[in-house]
Amino acid sequence: MMYAQNPSKESRPVQSDADGNLLVTAAEATGLPVAPVNTAAITVTIANGASLSNAIDLGVARAGAIITPAAWTAASLTVLVSHDGVTYSSLYDDADTEFAIATANMATGRSRTLPLVTFLPYRYLKFRSGTAALAVNQGAERVMYLVAN
Repeated sequence: MMYAQNPSKESRPVQSDADGNLLVTAAEATGLPVAPVNTAAITVTIANGASLSNAIDLGVARAGAIITPAAWTAASLTVLVSHDGVTYSSLYDDADTEFAIATANMATGRSRTLPLVTFLPYRYLKFRSGTAALAVNQGAERVMYLVAN
């Protein structure tokens, strides 16, 4: 059995694979605590004849992906964000472009990764069919899933 020192300077047994490579966790490699990844699918609903979804409270989770519904009235999907769950504003980037998943990319039943750095500051989200300038009401209730961890 091999022994190694971890960041706390205590010796303990370590594991290796068949080729002799050490097997370590991220916490062991960095010396930092690493929380387990727990993934949840949060239901996001846009009502029939509406363009805006219910509010999503992520708590301490972070938005990772959106799974599009089985059907979709042609429109981009944009996002409103809030720090307090009361006041929402459309999400724009540094070039003053509204964050959007384009209409062509709203193919049904697909999962779209969301850029972590874009959503990291926000606890509360709403999704909108269309843009801030032109919201598009959906022709039926649309159910999506926000994958968060």
